[in-house]
Amino acid sequence: MANRTQQFRDDMKAQWEPINAPCAECGQATIDWDGPKNQPDSFELDHKLPRVNYPELEFEPSNARPTHHRCNRHKGAGQTVPDLGMTSEEW
Repeated sequence: MANRTQQFRDDMKAQWEPINAPCAECGQATIDWDGPKNQPDSFELDHKLPRVNYPELEFEPSNARPTHHRCNRHKGAGQTVPDLGMTSEEW
């Protein structure tokens, strides 16, 4: 039997993979769902609010999101900083 962390990851992946959910960091729908662990495009479960600061949310589905390994590692244990979005005109 898988441990709780692995089971949670597998359950969330089972929800996201069929709809090819995009990476929550870069927005690209190019996650390699079955790629080898630690490869740049491989799936990695990310916690919006880091487990280090919010251990009570580790298994909360609303705090989980799909990412590429590279995107999640680039973000690290911090929270994602929202970008400014689309500009209204070319500058």
